[in-house]
Amino acid sequence: MYRMRIYNIAILTCVVLLIGGCGENARPLYEGNIRISFDVPVGEINPLLRGTFSVPGIPTFYNQNNSINGITEMDVKSITAGRGVLRARFQDINLGFLEDISVQISSRSQPNDAREIFFLNDFRLNEGFSTELFAQPREIKDLFNQDGLIDIQVILEYRNLVAVPFAAEIDFTYAVYTE
Repeated sequence: MYRMRIYNIAILTCVVLLIGGCGENARPLYEGNIRISFDVPVGEINPLLRGTFSVPGIPTFYNQNNSINGITEMDVKSITAGRGVLRARFQDINLGFLEDISVQISSRSQPNDAREIFFLNDFRLNEGFSTELFAQPREIKDLFNQDGLIDIQVILEYRNLVAVPFAAEIDFTYAVYTE
């Protein structure tokens, strides 16, 4: 019985060590920062509709960031969404009127290949003036092409009416991995 217990503990320890040692948590070499702004007019705020806001030609500074970090595009294995925050820019507007948020990215050369990189479903009424967005674990490296520009589309679904136009901004990062 004693040997069986030691044997089980030894096997359990080996399994834990093997599982824990596999799949090292990859950390990005760097995160590039992007900030976009868009205006939400009064006419767009309708709970029966969703507002779609296109922001074309956003510079990524991808090639410059690679140079600063001492790598080339050939060294980059993966690019994914990092962190994202939506906020009202100049006014203290409670964003509780929003139901769902989606942020999509596309390359200038492939505008029909838009991929959702951030989202927030069932936005709560007490969220306040800004909110963190959830990142989608999607590969977006192929959307970062030579011209260094991307197109962003923000889709807002509304919970109820708001009669005040406001300026919104989204700060987000893209994570670059070399391993």
